[in-house]
Amino acid sequence: MKYSLTAVASASLVALTLSHGAASAQTPRVDLGKREFESNCASCHGLSGKGGGYAVEWLRKSPTDLTTL
Repeated sequence: MKYSLTAVASASLVALTLSHGAASAQTPRVDLGKREFESNCASCHGLSGKGGGYAVEWLRKSPTDLTTL
């Protein structure tokens, strides 16, 4: 059988796209912004961002409610 170069390239592209989609569907996405907030901000601002973190008792001023920004 003789296949055209375009047909072979198209079939290869479809197969590559499908295999990539299956691999990425199994990999969990990481929210880097959420991770950064939880590591550096949540101790004062709380996980909800309203200012109720565990370090509030050691602060002179209450942390800002970030949900109003």
